[in-house]
Amino acid sequence: MDWWLIFAVFLYFACAVLLIAEIFVPSGGLLTACAFACLAGGILIFFRQSVTAGWAGVVIAIIMIPSVLVFAYRIFPKTTFGKSVTLTPPERQP
Repeated sequence: MDWWLIFAVFLYFACAVLLIAEIFVPSGGLLTACAFACLAGGILIFFRQSVTAGWAGVVIAIIMIPSVLVFAYRIFPKTTFGKSVTLTPPERQP
């Protein structure tokens, strides 16, 4: 049963990577749908292991999703692609 837990953790990492990719790749929400499918699969595996593991997985997901999105949105303007697609603010004269 340990392999299932490792697979569930892998699904959580895949969810995080897909959410970060959604910020950089205009996919129309397809990557977000795949990310939440990975998340649902991970939570299902955790709940099949035990109820405690399932609720721990839910709490981790509640913390992980906003953290990943905040990280992605903070790093986006610093990338080359982000600099080219965002508007630059006007220069202030001293």
